[in-house]
Amino acid sequence: YDKPEDWKTLVDMFLGELPKVRERLGNYDLPLIWTADFILDTDEKGNDKYVLGEINCSCVGFTSHLELADEVASNIINIVSKTKA
Repeated sequence: YDKPEDWKTLVDMFLGELPKVRERLGNYDLPLIWTADFILDTDEKGNDKYVLGEINCSCVGFTSHLELADEVASNIINIVSKTKA
């Protein structure tokens, strides 16, 4: 597992572009838990570049930061409760 801080430039770039990605996908709310996977490639000059390979929210591996499980569960319960109200 790499911390997001280890990839600050890539993370900042992606988060800056995320509104455009959401717009192209219909402006739906983001899922509570999701991941974005990138593939290392090279540009025309041979420099590293990253290509978005997938956005995953259907089968996110949740093997680290297990201390967040209670908070995630509470958020899910709140969202479902508001939907039923």
